Amino acid sequence: MKIILLVSLTMMWHMVHGQTLTTPTTSSDGATYSLTIKADTIPHSTEGGWDFSIITTDETGTVEFQPISSTSYSTSYPNATHVKYEDDGMFFLGFDSSAYTFHGEMSAITTSYSNPLALHKYPFAVGDTKAD
Repeated sequence: MKIILLVSLTMMWHMVHGQTLTTPTTSSDGATYSLTIKADTIPHSTEGGWDFSIITTDETGTVEFQPISSTSYSTSYPNATHVKYEDDGMFFLGFDSSAYTFHGEMSAITTSYSNPLALHKYPFAVGDTKAD
């Protein structure tokens, strides 16, 4: 009985704490990620059993993260820590130990939020709820 209880508690701990989202480590030198793009949605079953191995993509692209100091717009986004370059736009993001935040963008629209949007608060685990 003690073994069953111990195994059950161990499994529950891993289920609860094994899926915790914490602050990402961002390189001070920035990072570039290659990606492939599918220009349309893919029809699929809602029940699962998905196999996307035969899907072909339409184009390639990159997403680049750089420190906020790499852009001349850093004074317009004073609380952002990074700028993300994607699809000919610049998106100003903040990473710290308590949250991942969005500070605005320069793309088809230009915004600069004095109070950034919280995208993820940390730590974030299965079952957590957050209100803003």
